[in-house]
Amino acid sequence: MFYYATSHRLPVLSSGTFIHPSSLPGVWGEIETELPVDPVKLSLELDAGSRYWEYIIFPGERKNNFVPALEERGARILFTPPVWEEWIDGKRIFRSRSTEKIGLKQHYEYRVQLTESSGRRLILRDKLPPPSPRELSVTGEPDTITAYIYL
Repeated sequence: MFYYATSHRLPVLSSGTFIHPSSLPGVWGEIETELPVDPVKLSLELDAGSRYWEYIIFPGERKNNFVPALEERGARILFTPPVWEEWIDGKRIFRSRSTEKIGLKQHYEYRVQLTESSGRRLILRDKLPPPSPRELSVTGEPDTITAYIYL
């Protein structure tokens, strides 16, 4: 069961149990119950976790000298150099992932770009979507979520 945090008292059960949002950092809420028990204060700590970001790039008909790179405009996320790999259907793809785990959020302020530098630097995609928490890595990398980019 999930609860949406607001500044209002939220009824949880008809037995007189309520959740109050907490103003303390790292504490989601407090549970108040009117059941005949000794008073107990319970704090719930929920963490969204963090994951590596992985991008799988399908280059389409690009030549073998195609050299992509992933860059975050503020340099807050660093990525491994993309490497050629063989995809499930035998086609060649590029794969790159962040060098560190990134905290999961509903919205990100990061701006990840796909660039090419075979001769001069070109921006191929200015703002790549962040990987979805629902897209686990097909490569089996632990704690990794994936975005698929088709060129």
